[in-house]
Amino acid sequence: MIKMFEDDKVYVAPDIDVNKYLDEGDEEGLEAKINSKGGNNQIYQSKDFKETFIPLLKLDRKMVADLVDAWKGIDYDPKLEKFLLELKTTFLKKSANLSGKLVIFTESKETMDYIEKATNEAGFTKTIGISANNRKEKEKTIRLNFDANQDKDEWQNDLDFIFTTEVLAEGINLHRSNVIINYDVPWNSTRLMQRIGRVNRIGTEAKEINVFNFYPSDKSENQIKLTQTAIKKLQAFHSAFGEDSQIYSQLEEVGEAGLYGSKLKEEINETLLFLQELRSFKKDNKKHFDAIVKIPQKARLARNAENVKTNSVTNCSVTYLKSEGHPGVFYKIDESGIVHELNFVEAAKIFKANEKEEALKDLPEFHHEQVNKATEHFKTVVKVSENQKVTKSQLSAIEKRVLSVLPTYAAQVKDTFYKQILQRTIDELYKGSHRKLPNNIDAFIKKAKQEKINDLEIWVDKLYKEVLAEYKFSDTEPDSNNAKVKKIFAKPQIVISESFV
Repeated sequence: MIKMFEDDKVYVAPDIDVNKYLDEGDEEGLEAKINSKGGNNQIYQSKDFKETFIPLLKLDRKMVADLVDAWKGIDYDPKLEKFLLELKTTFLKKSANLSGKLVIFTESKETMDYIEKATNEAGFTKTIGISANNRKEKEKTIRLNFDANQDKDEWQNDLDFIFTTEVLAEGINLHRSNVIINYDVPWNSTRLMQRIGRVNRIGTEAKEINVFNFYPSDKSENQIKLTQTAIKKLQAFHSAFGEDSQIYSQLEEVGEAGLYGSKLKEEINETLLFLQELRSFKKDNKKHFDAIVKIPQKARLARNAENVKTNSVTNCSVTYLKSEGHPGVFYKIDESGIVHELNFVEAAKIFKANEKEEALKDLPEFHHEQVNKATEHFKTVVKVSENQKVTKSQLSAIEKRVLSVLPTYAAQVKDTFYKQILQRTIDELYKGSHRKLPNNIDAFIKKAKQEKINDLEIWVDKLYKEVLAEYKFSDTEPDSNNAKVKKIFAKPQIVISESFV
């Protein structure tokens, strides 16, 4: 940048890799690119900037140079030393590590290369480093060495350690390992949950998932508050979803979900405010809090709608329903009988009341009818969520590819039989009950594309005859004799309900 000022030609082009062009000495190509792009990409002269800009830029350069010089005197790395020590004493102990495999996450490719090299020099050589540069190329190798869902006769043991950036935080199963090491902590703490999701998966042979975290030093934490921020955000998820295991800190409180809805949107900050308020109330008003806990199920009352400023609730009811095996959902039922699902923040704003507010003497006539509508709706939602065993984020790449096609065709095909078959196939893909089914359908889709089969009815007919006919799909309806199913489909419990007039 300083040289650009000296040459009186300053390239400001956020949409172009300016450094690449300058490193290659191709200023002519850079200028042509900027002129063709336009918009925010411009060429300026030195006089277009404030006079203080260059002195401050030179001061920045000196500060960075001083920092680099200071680091030259540092020839030790206590964090790396601790990592290598724990490799020998903790991370690979049979009591903690079932398979002897490790998944090590870090934010930076440079850090990944650095710790992998040191690990190799310490005698651990069955390692692989994965970044955006080689993820696709090495995907098969990763699956054969770390994915427990591969056929056991295909398992390989060429690799024990996988060092990776966030590129593997989602998308590939790594659950032949049951140990995650977070060499550093991402600013987006939901990444910590995604990382653990790579090994905490159906098909793992381990009874426990062990997570080891390297925290910032106390001096660093005092400056950047990284640990504090991560714990607060993770606690919001625990409280919302009833997570049953800690992710990053022993300070995390886990257990059953509180009065939370089934969807947590982007209101994490508001959620935290409510959580902090509730915790403070519990701490400062223990007797009052205990009395509230003892309020029986099905607590109900009527309130004046004018006391709720955040949501239109006139002639509406709001209720929280749950059943054994399901954490519960908030619903608002309007005067037309339409059931609206609320997230926690929306419901909390409605339920929150001034302590001087008094309930109305009688429940309105519409109360029971509206709550019953919510109950019936809840039964339907639970049934669908139980039948659909996994979410799209848990599907493999092939399953996602197949499911990007079938629902559209199921909606468009006219033949009733084939419409039902396609819908049944979609259900089975979500269940994951037929291991080769997605691969076989994917192969058919590619073949049909090569053969240019454009007629939908012919396409579906061939799919059925060549692939689906050989599968005997189990009944997609829940088994009424199954104890687990009985629990989940038990009569919903009405925890609390309020009607507003």
